[in-house]
Amino acid sequence: MTRPGCGLGPNAVLLAVLAAAWVGLRRDDPRAALDSDPIVQQRLADIEDALALDPGNEAAAMTLADRYLEAGRPGLAIAALGASADAVLDSPALAIRLARALERAGDVDRAHEVARRALARCAASLVQEGGSADDTGLRDGWASERPACSAGLYAALDTQLRALSHMLQWGVHDPIHDERARVAYEVARRRARLTSAEPVVL
Repeated sequence: MTRPGCGLGPNAVLLAVLAAAWVGLRRDDPRAALDSDPIVQQRLADIEDALALDPGNEAAAMTLADRYLEAGRPGLAIAALGASADAVLDSPALAIRLARALERAGDVDRAHEVARRALARCAASLVQEGGSADDTGLRDGWASERPACSAGLYAALDTQLRALSHMLQWGVHDPIHDERARVAYEVARRRARLTSAEPVVL
């Protein structure tokens, strides 16, 4: 469900793509392509089953996406997040993984859009907590039962968005093999460090 008041409606096209990818994921059973260890495959199967039974299980979605990203399979990470399509658009923690997967799959434009929306939602959640995105003393989460963001996640999203913006400006279409993608993140991280070191003017 999309949280009222955030001003960010669901992207119907993105939801459809994620849902279709998840169907393909379940049908093709990609576990064997990642690891031949039956114990590892069973653990992945358990996580997939947990997500299939409860599409709103963010912990399962994040774990599965992380496993696939670590294995260099961004398409499978996108498919795994498709099982939690509504929550992806509602949760910066899921969205940062989706943006990362889209980037590694070569879809820099969509990765940038997902990261942009996630950063805006993250900032809104921090403000709702009673502070600002730059207040590192904030506690994580919305004023609700499910944590949505933190100052650390905001910083990671901000760096990701800056890097993706550079990639778009430089015409990077294959971040995995284009050296400019690495440079984009170096520039983004350098800017983040400079921003955090800037004195506060009262």
